[in-house]
Amino acid sequence: SPSAPSVDALRRALSDRIARLRAEVPTAVVAVSVRDLAPGGASLDLAPDTVFHAASTMKLPVMIELFRAADRGALRLDDSVTLEN
Repeated sequence: SPSAPSVDALRRALSDRIARLRAEVPTAVVAVSVRDLAPGGASLDLAPDTVFHAASTMKLPVMIELFRAADRGALRLDDSVTLEN
């Protein structure tokens, strides 16, 4: 869309933010992956070969499913949920 930032502008903004974070927390490990799922959509990867423990990468899909379940009425967002390996 015309108001969407360019990939280069997004790369600069994210790189600046990561640099500020690392200045505050020198041990921070950060990687970013962005995908526009529209046909022909752009993509952006910063530090794509960074390795993270699975617990760091599973939070987003878990939250997506949590919100989907709440939308279906299967649970409320203030319900307790037990997660198992």
